[in-house]
Amino acid sequence: MAYTLQAIIGDAAMLRTGCPTGAKVVDLAQGKAMIPLCGDLLEETEIPYLPLTDGGDEELCEPINEFASRFKGRGQFAYVEAEFFGGTGTQACVTWDANGVASAPLVDQCAINTALKFLGIIIGDFHDEFDALGLGSHRNTEEWKPEE
Repeated sequence: MAYTLQAIIGDAAMLRTGCPTGAKVVDLAQGKAMIPLCGDLLEETEIPYLPLTDGGDEELCEPINEFASRFKGRGQFAYVEAEFFGGTGTQACVTWDANGVASAPLVDQCAINTALKFLGIIIGDFHDEFDALGLGSHRNTEEWKPEE
């Protein structure tokens, strides 16, 4: 079974403040939210589909940097992506804080949990940070888009 995720994750209030027209903010646990990067939004912003995991890029592309610039200086947030099929695959992340880029692109089996730790996610009774935010609730980024 496949799993894909491509999103910006951060504090819900911050993402709502900088959210561009056409993008949707989806509430998550612990006061966090995500902006799913999929469909028309990818096309309009010229953000490539999974550039770090699927595309093999080592640097974050300019369209993602431009999208992220809406939130720079407002707090901590992360760009995350994941691609798995049949149990194999990988994850990637880049994090920002009030001063700008906090971490360069990381492609690793635990990249999303690394980003979520940076964002202060508390595991509590869950398996890990990914589980604590409920990121396994949907198998595809498109499924995170709220109904119009």
